[in-house]
Amino acid sequence: MLRALGAVAAVAAMAFGQYQIRLSPDDSRATLLFLAGAAVAALFLGAASADLPVWPAPVRRRPAVRSAAILGVAIGAAAVGGAVCLLSLQWATWFVRGGAVLLAGVVLLSVSFGAFDPPRRNDLGWSRGEVFALLLILAIGAFLRFHRFDEFPGPYTLHAIEEPQTGAGGYKIATYGTRPWEFMGDHYLAAFGFWVFGDTTMQSLRLPFVVFSLLAIVPMHLWLRQMVQRPAALAGTFLFAVGSWNLIYSRCAHNIFLTNIVVVANIALLLAYARSGRLALVPWIGLLCGYTLYTYAGYRGTTILSLVFLALLALRHAWRWRRTGEAALREAARWAFRRDILAGTMVVLLAAAIVTPVVVITRTNTAQPNYFFEAAIRSLSNKNYYTSDHAEFVRQRLRRVRDTARIFSHFGDGSNTFNAPNEPMLDPLTAVCFVGGLFVAAFHPGRRYGLFFLFMFVFLVAGSAVFVQNLDVRRMQGVTPLVAVFAAMFLDRLYALTPALPIRVRRGLVSAIAIAGGGFALWWNYDVYFNKMAGNPFVRQSFRNHYTSLVHFGRTAGAGRELLLLTYIKSFFAPSDYFWLVDGRIQGRVLDDLDEILPPHSIPPAARERTVAIQRPYDGAAAGRLLAAVYPGTSCHDFIDSENPWVSIVACDLPARPEAQPLTSSLRARYWIGPSREGAPVADRAEPFIDGALVPRTCHLHVPPETPPMCSGEWVGEFEVPAGSDIDLRLVPLGAAQITATLDGERFEPGAIRPVGAGSHRIVVQAQWPRAGDSGVRLERVVDGVGEALPFYRIG
Repeated sequence: MLRALGAVAAVAAMAFGQYQIRLSPDDSRATLLFLAGAAVAALFLGAASADLPVWPAPVRRRPAVRSAAILGVAIGAAAVGGAVCLLSLQWATWFVRGGAVLLAGVVLLSVSFGAFDPPRRNDLGWSRGEVFALLLILAIGAFLRFHRFDEFPGPYTLHAIEEPQTGAGGYKIATYGTRPWEFMGDHYLAAFGFWVFGDTTMQSLRLPFVVFSLLAIVPMHLWLRQMVQRPAALAGTFLFAVGSWNLIYSRCAHNIFLTNIVVVANIALLLAYARSGRLALVPWIGLLCGYTLYTYAGYRGTTILSLVFLALLALRHAWRWRRTGEAALREAARWAFRRDILAGTMVVLLAAAIVTPVVVITRTNTAQPNYFFEAAIRSLSNKNYYTSDHAEFVRQRLRRVRDTARIFSHFGDGSNTFNAPNEPMLDPLTAVCFVGGLFVAAFHPGRRYGLFFLFMFVFLVAGSAVFVQNLDVRRMQGVTPLVAVFAAMFLDRLYALTPALPIRVRRGLVSAIAIAGGGFALWWNYDVYFNKMAGNPFVRQSFRNHYTSLVHFGRTAGAGRELLLLTYIKSFFAPSDYFWLVDGRIQGRVLDDLDEILPPHSIPPAARERTVAIQRPYDGAAAGRLLAAVYPGTSCHDFIDSENPWVSIVACDLPARPEAQPLTSSLRARYWIGPSREGAPVADRAEPFIDGALVPRTCHLHVPPETPPMCSGEWVGEFEVPAGSDIDLRLVPLGAAQITATLDGERFEPGAIRPVGAGSHRIVVQAQWPRAGDSGVRLERVVDGVGEALPFYRIG
């Protein structure tokens, strides 16, 4: 009783510390109380029972069965080897047939090794209640993953650049029949989504990823069920299913997150092997380990982790073999040790065979000579982070360890598209159980595979956060299943205190705590995602950019029209990561600059209605007025994305047969390639106003290193202010432009508002800017704080 009271008091101290942390994340005393409470709770809760079963001896098979099994192993190995050879020689040609043969070989290996296995045992004790509870957790997980799916993040949004890259990979498979090897499963899943829904949209891309995130709950429960008692396993599975950390990732078609289900299934299989000693499971472990070598860099350590698990298992069997006095147990342990060695060898051979095509492809591909080590090489090149000063290196690592530890219950991820602002990654209940489980595993590493999962946790955190140049929580996706594991271990030890209670009290207490705790965790995580994230306008804006706004316009308001785009995204219709959202769905071209459709140039008639879409930062209002004056019958309107108004679009619908009116201007513009205005300019022309929309395309292009990276320009113009009126002028640098200017011979400072009286005025502007992005210059007339381009043109 005293032990139980001490544990409950320690948990209460943890809860109070967690409460104080949520009020003030920098409260060090609250953090110390939280950690001290976890340590005391782990001491009072004690160790779990032994978890290394004695495997039953295999059933003796008839000679014919043994011979057939040996033949099956040989044929299965030959099938895997033959498929690997074909895929290594011609991956694209043999991908489908070679992959099918490889999978058939693994199936045959599994079936054949099953003939040498101990008999199957249903020692997990599944019940109808547990199945019902698991189905209920799946239903709750499905609700969270599909609730408001069409509204947030939304069909024209991006979590990160990896999402359109995934879509591009799937589009190439579906449209051009490519057979990728890198991120293979991710891209084929994207292609499957496009095929099922018949359209290339962000929603059809994300939906299959959402489904697989939901399916990951099942192997997560199988993992936990083999470690802890049924109530704790269900609780850990529930926290995994409802956690906002997993929920955020589940709605993202990112190459990082899909492979989590593979790793979770792999650990579940390893635990099943440790429980039963069945070699039939091992070929599937080898297959999953081999596949992870085709995925995101953070998962390529899965084979190492699997071998560490098998090595620790072999050491424990070896210890039992050498230390057990009973002859029968000693002989069983010796037999198990040998089986562990065979299992580890099988995993190594299968993973090596499966990854062979990648090794062959990357060795012959000069663009990817360091495929497996590219991420490490890129990080190591940062000499500020990987300093040669050993003392500073240690200080940096210690700071990073502290910052990494604080993401769980103090500050969370700083990216708006992957977290609510300043929100910890774990709800308070999960944080308490997770940290408590860490201490339980640390104090009792020999039970419930605590040593291995501690090693796995440190291995993943070190590789994804501590020894990389920037702290990006997305790299820690592999830690999210371990959060559920340690939480379940802690809850399992708490549940072990209840058998001393009367049965009715026990059931009532456990049910009440489960309902209250589960309801709290569900409410908290729902609030984080659907209120604090989805209800935050700054978060919603973070999901959009100039490209997605153009796609939104082109596929809705501009649907069926030919679009002439005035945007700094010069590659909008060219092959790119976003092309799959455009190809065949949006028709048109990108204008080099506005001058391309102004007199003396003309717009020829066309069968399809046309729209000129001007995207901010270009002055769409001024350009729209100019087009309406030059082409009578033009109608302009704003297309404003309500969730991202700062990238609004002015859309000008042209008449079917546009007839240009004469256009003259008192402004002369000249442009040069290079930082100085020397030699012949690349453009020398009259322009209607000073705005980035008129900068020639050659001064916006990304350029190779051997060409000048800068562009420069000069504008000389005269304008008239009517009698009896004054105006305010402002010279605005766009992007990284550097400006010098004079107005009526006096210096005109960029950014300052300059009052100008009635009469004639002369302005000279000189600028230089990098040849990339949206750099340029705008001369604005400011009215009521709002600036619009000052016109120098006349019509007629």
